[in-house]
Amino acid sequence: MLIAIIAGRIGNNAELKTTKNETSVVTFSVACDIGWGDKKQTEWIKATIFGKRADGLHPHLKKGTAITLTGEAKSNSWISKSGEAKG
Repeated sequence: MLIAIIAGRIGNNAELKTTKNETSVVTFSVACDIGWGDKKQTEWIKATIFGKRADGLHPHLKKGTAITLTGEAKSNSWISKSGEAKG
């Protein structure tokens, strides 16, 4: 398990959905700046929160809000149809 600490700004208002089992799920993206000066780049991190925590945090997860996340990090990589590694 990889634990990550991510700091940045929320890129869009969080979206709240409910699973078939009635579990709340909140999804949003966080913009993280990497580097400095002319070499500064923005990485977008997708975040997901489940359950009662999702219900409680959803109203506060608005575009532009500064946020720090701590949690389990997962990498989503795949091979495109052309055989190129993505993610």
